[in-house]
Amino acid sequence: MIPNDSVTVGTFLSGSGEDTFLVNNETITIVSIGMANTKGGNNFSNLKCGSQILATNLPGSTGVTPTNFICNENLSLQNLGNGHSSVVINYVNYDRSILPAIYNPTTNIESEQDIQIYGSLTAGDIIVGWLLLCILFIMLLYMLIRAIFGINTSKKYLEYSSGDVPLINEL
Repeated sequence: MIPNDSVTVGTFLSGSGEDTFLVNNETITIVSIGMANTKGGNNFSNLKCGSQILATNLPGSTGVTPTNFICNENLSLQNLGNGHSSVVINYVNYDRSILPAIYNPTTNIESEQDIQIYGSLTAGDIIVGWLLLCILFIMLLYMLIRAIFGINTSKKYLEYSSGDVPLINEL
């Protein structure tokens, strides 16, 4: 899942070359990468953080790939071939590896030592929960009453509105 505070950037290249599309001088975490190339031919591209290759794409395209790359340098797209290449990335402006698994983006992470997450139950959630609990209790009570008082197999007469008729086992 892409965080709510992520930033989306991308670039497009036609022909061979390299394009620095994000000048970076701080730590970022790349949370997803999507790349596409011209199909056919000998065209492929590299996504680079400084001189390190983070992802390579062959002719065709890859879907959005979730990642957790930490990058401290410029991001660039290198196209090797004569076709077209494009890349779209989502990143956040902090190192996700040092944060807890649940992150609250409204908390100032530089001043908070203990990030607290509070539940967000609405009044409707509580009412529905109590209603379901009451329905479950009523159903269990009904089953218990039927189990105790509903089993009566020693009847010797069938009951009709015009009178009782004795049971006969002659069939």
